[in-house]
Amino acid sequence: MLNHGALEQGGGLEDFNNLVLATAFGPTGLGMPLRGHPRNLMNLTDDTMNKFMWDHFTPERIYIAGAGIEDHQEFVDMVAKKFEQLELNTSKKLTREKSVYKGGELRIPRDEDMITVFLGFESVDWKHRDMTAFNVLNTLVGSSASFSTGGPGKGMWARATKRMMNKYQFVDAASSINLHFSDTGVYGLSVSGPAPDVTHRHRLATSSFVFREEASSR
Repeated sequence: MLNHGALEQGGGLEDFNNLVLATAFGPTGLGMPLRGHPRNLMNLTDDTMNKFMWDHFTPERIYIAGAGIEDHQEFVDMVAKKFEQLELNTSKKLTREKSVYKGGELRIPRDEDMITVFLGFESVDWKHRDMTAFNVLNTLVGSSASFSTGGPGKGMWARATKRMMNKYQFVDAASSINLHFSDTGVYGLSVSGPAPDVTHRHRLATSSFVFREEASSR
């Protein structure tokens, strides 16, 4: 999956991730934008909002927690009074469609000097035993946008900085993206730089997934 265009000039990381997930999963499930489609704003009437609340805000889907409660029974009574109008919805079971990775390619043509390339693959859900490995990989690659002098993954020592941005003049920024959900996940690399060198960044993003054992320089 590859996404290129001047994405960093848009709505930031959230919009970037929305494009990544839409390309990975299509227009349903995890592919839906977090904030919804602007074209649907006119459909948000009192009736649709109330229907959504009555369908989803049901006792079997609500958890209530309290902290610093001196009288537990008083707390329980207050909650019961506030929610007594809610009825257990046993007749209508809401089902959620499982998100399935599809993959694909998205190109956004822009007449700008900077282009971002993202190369990603399906990873694992957040309960999978390999999630730890993806998190370690995400830390090792890191992001060139962070310039602390801490341990691995912290800016200066991240692979995104040492082996991409500092090594190649056609890379202005690089970062690892690691997303895990209940159904599956996505892992990938984004690399940004001058438009004329986009082919080199394609190759760099691909080769960066092959990690060779190297002697430590420290």
